[in-house]
Amino acid sequence: MNTFKAFKIRELCSERKVSLKELSSRVDITQNGLQSILNNNTTSIDTLLKICNYFNVPIGYFFEEMPAVGYAHGIQQVANGNGNNQVINLSHEIDVLKKEIEGLKKELAAKNDLIDVLRGLRG
Repeated sequence: MNTFKAFKIRELCSERKVSLKELSSRVDITQNGLQSILNNNTTSIDTLLKICNYFNVPIGYFFEEMPAVGYAHGIQQVANGNGNNQVINLSHEIDVLKKEIEGLKKELAAKNDLIDVLRGLRG
């Protein structure tokens, strides 16, 4: 099982020239809270997602040996938050969202067709 690698937060800060103070402010946690994450090697999923979003890295970056650029092919990631491991499986959610997008595209196309018809009635 992959474990959370909090040291990668420091690495990202160093690489991107972001101070720990700035990071804590940007992700809405206290500096002490960020130090606790770094020292105890654990955090909540919510906080980790905020850090991921700030640095634009996948959550797996903090668990696997992978670069900070680009997303992993594996959808299932393990996070150690508040002393308990949680598994996040996003594949079902991604499939649902893809279907919703396809439905919205069809709905948009139908509305555009209706607009074209209505424009034809005016002209």
